[in-house]
Amino acid sequence: MKIKDTPKVEMVKKNCSICGKTIPVQLFPSGKYIGGNYFCKIPLCTDEEEEKSRKAGTTKERFGNYVFEVCNKDPKPYAFAEYWECDKCYSLPDTKIPS
Repeated sequence: MKIKDTPKVEMVKKNCSICGKTIPVQLFPSGKYIGGNYFCKIPLCTDEEEEKSRKAGTTKERFGNYVFEVCNKDPKPYAFAEYWECDKCYSLPDTKIPS
């Protein structure tokens, strides 16, 4: 009888994007994680790229009942930042956006 290899778990530390608290996160080889709440990667761009995007102008796009101004050219990101929240900040009640 063979003993199964236990998956290698990588321990990393992430920072909460709201309060700045350090979050210990366990990453598994399958891509799953324990600890914290991950949402997305946020693109970071230079001021020059952002200015090029502004100069390219915008168009109006309809999404459901809403109309949005959308950039004709997206700025080219030089890096991406991950958006993480700790359990305490994640469980805070949502603030309502005024209409």
